[in-house]
Amino acid sequence: MSPTNTLEVNAERLWATIERSAEIGRFRDTGLRRLALSREDQQVRDLFVGWAREAGCAVEVDPVGNIFARRPGTDSTLPPVAIGSHLDTQICGGRYDGVLGVMCGLEAIRTLNDRGIQTRRPIELIMWTNEEGARFSPPLMGSLAFAGKLPLAQVHDTKDDAGLRFGDELERIGYAGKAPLGNRPLDCYLELHIEQAPHLDREGCDIGIVVGGYKTLALRIDIQGETSHSGGTPMLERRNALVGAGYLIAAVNDIGLAYAAEQGRTTTPRIECFPNLPGIIPEHVRLIVDFRHPDPAGSGGNQSAG
Repeated sequence: MSPTNTLEVNAERLWATIERSAEIGRFRDTGLRRLALSREDQQVRDLFVGWAREAGCAVEVDPVGNIFARRPGTDSTLPPVAIGSHLDTQICGGRYDGVLGVMCGLEAIRTLNDRGIQTRRPIELIMWTNEEGARFSPPLMGSLAFAGKLPLAQVHDTKDDAGLRFGDELERIGYAGKAPLGNRPLDCYLELHIEQAPHLDREGCDIGIVVGGYKTLALRIDIQGETSHSGGTPMLERRNALVGAGYLIAAVNDIGLAYAAEQGRTTTPRIECFPNLPGIIPEHVRLIVDFRHPDPAGSGGNQSAG
């Protein structure tokens, strides 16, 4: 006998919703490039807000562009059950990362509407701003600001590589909202997310439950050399900042390999080089180093990463 309270979403509608969103920011045939506060981000936000309102949700936007779509409950005094994720992507992003969590939340609301089911608590569908951090750094910017971990002024003053300011771009796309930032009580928060590693596929599992996260730290390292001509400067007299960066990048990778057995991870995800011109020995390099370990203390073994 099947449970009488079993609900099934409309899989075809969910798939069509995800596919429609994937038309915005198409890149390399199957992927997406939908950077935070870009024209494409504005378009997918408009699409999402329209769908949420069609589903009977009241929509609010806070000063960093986080969107909150609320389906009322029978007791409006209770904190809502929150479901959320993001709609921005990496520069070479996928069509499910982030999107899946938002659109599945929307489909859950649509399914409740189809059945005429009222919940006691409100349901709040949240779309976080700049979760990926592909255009403005750091990532998770909208949720960090919501949690009080980033000041609003710092968020607004952050600039992308072209020197464009976050606050100005937010105004440009029309999503500089007036709802209070943070101080929004939630009963719980649920997020369905596409896995970003091969573990479930390797194990043959359709779905997994997150039970923890990695302690993540980052370093910004500046290496200073001296600009000179790559043709005229003798090898023994060069102060090539990029060569120094190369040794550092290799060392960072070696540290990750040394801790691979205990699931340590390291990478150098970003490098800036000046003047970055043919025929010129680089004078300055800035690196971002990302290192992670399941043990917040770092190692857990006898080796030293220092």
